[in-house]
Amino acid sequence: CTLLFTLINADTHKHNPISFKLKNMSYTKASTSLGLFASFQQAHAKDDGQALTPPMGWMSWEYFRCETDCKNHPKTCLNEENLLAQAKLLAKYKHLGYDNFHMDDCYLSKERNSKGEAVADPERFPHGMKWFGEQIHALGLKYGMYSDTGSHTCGGYPGVNGEWTEFANKMKEWEVDYLKLDGCYRNVSYELDYTEMSKALTATGHDIVFSCSWPAYVSQENAKAEIYPKLEKICHLWRNWDDIQPATKSRATIMDYWAKNSDLLASVAGPGHWNDPDMLVIGNQPEQGNFPTPTIPQMKIQFAMWATLAAPMILGNDLNNVTAEEEAIFTNEAIIAVSQNKYGRQGKARQFPNAVPSGVWVRPLDDSPFLALQKFSWMVYNTAHMDYLNNPDGTKPMQATQKFQFSLNDLGFPGKITCTELYTNKQETFEGAVTGTVSDVLIYTCAPQ
Repeated sequence: CTLLFTLINADTHKHNPISFKLKNMSYTKASTSLGLFASFQQAHAKDDGQALTPPMGWMSWEYFRCETDCKNHPKTCLNEENLLAQAKLLAKYKHLGYDNFHMDDCYLSKERNSKGEAVADPERFPHGMKWFGEQIHALGLKYGMYSDTGSHTCGGYPGVNGEWTEFANKMKEWEVDYLKLDGCYRNVSYELDYTEMSKALTATGHDIVFSCSWPAYVSQENAKAEIYPKLEKICHLWRNWDDIQPATKSRATIMDYWAKNSDLLASVAGPGHWNDPDMLVIGNQPEQGNFPTPTIPQMKIQFAMWATLAAPMILGNDLNNVTAEEEAIFTNEAIIAVSQNKYGRQGKARQFPNAVPSGVWVRPLDDSPFLALQKFSWMVYNTAHMDYLNNPDGTKPMQATQKFQFSLNDLGFPGKITCTELYTNKQETFEGAVTGTVSDVLIYTCAPQ
């Protein structure tokens, strides 16, 4: 049998609604014995035994951003008290894998001290960053930190600025477990900055997961393809594209980018080296800034998609105010198991004629060289929830369901498969054609019979 799969045609990638963009496909055929298996091959990891599954945790940016006015915004300003409150709540979820607590931008003082060192803001973090990290470790969490390769961070605070050894030693002194290094105000070149920072971190002898942002600052996809082999040697994960925002358009365009570039991105992902489409936007957003809170269907779609993409699962919500519906999404252990699958093979978008506007997103869950013997997951979603032009906040009346249909032969499975839908725990058996309707999202794990 043959596998029919498609890649989105880059020439047709315009500013249209995602429900239309995903229809612009070109079709090719490949042998099931080699084609899809070969297209799911992975590159070699940064070989130090770290980040062997996509990191999980919580990051300050999405909710607190760079709010430093603690007088007028006492509950949402970035300070010691508010962040430690979030860390204590995150600790409730560490048994699920959410064990990284990340400090993002704007924790420093704008001015360096008399020795030229970057220091914590004395009013918002009076005990300093080493003490703060000790509190995080005392909760059984890992301590994540943010900085920038350039003279300043994106928020205007002191950056590394070529002082790679000094900064790496500071990360060791503060016992930081995870460094996210941004790329604003770069010093010389991204390649030099990220390579030297990686060398300096390694030289300390201190284990630290290194998250890079180099690809996010490169606009041409062919140029990105050339730097991924370099990134795999120096970084554990990397941001690829735009920052995520609560607005529907942001998440829809990120998902569209991953669909369009499925084959390239999947080829460079695996244990110890991950693509990062940015944070999970699941939960409420701060009042200042007029950021919309995503709908429950949108949250479910993103969580399933990030698991399929073997992406880092980093929350950004206010853990003080989590609804039962929201918590049920990000604590879904079956979907987390897909995310944390030990083989680390990133899923990809496949479009079949008349299948479903979202395409069928497929992720292998084992390392069998024979596709027909593999366990795998697949998902489809209702693109009406992500139609940012006609329904920018996701709340207008929309098409209640979308039909989908495709053949198991299209996925390379000529026989019968048994599947479990992970939001409902419903078990189904498929043979030949797969048909149905989707109201928000369906994500299945399957095994051949």
